[in-house]
Amino acid sequence: MNYHHMEIGVTMKHQVELDDRQVEFLMKCIDISQSTQSLKPDKSESELIRELSKINDDIQDTKFSQYQHRQ
Repeated sequence: MNYHHMEIGVTMKHQVELDDRQVEFLMKCIDISQSTQSLKPDKSESELIRELSKINDDIQDTKFSQYQHRQ
């Protein structure tokens, strides 16, 4: 995992590189938190969750496609 940050005014912006397993792990954590209703994301956090979900969907599609080709 690579980690970079840039300071913009008072707000810090961060960039993180994640591999497929890390994205899948984060999605599991988010799913658990949402199912227990312990996670109440604001607008920007919801946007991040949507983006991670899209990435995870791509990962799962790729895995499924690879699995089908092995059959």
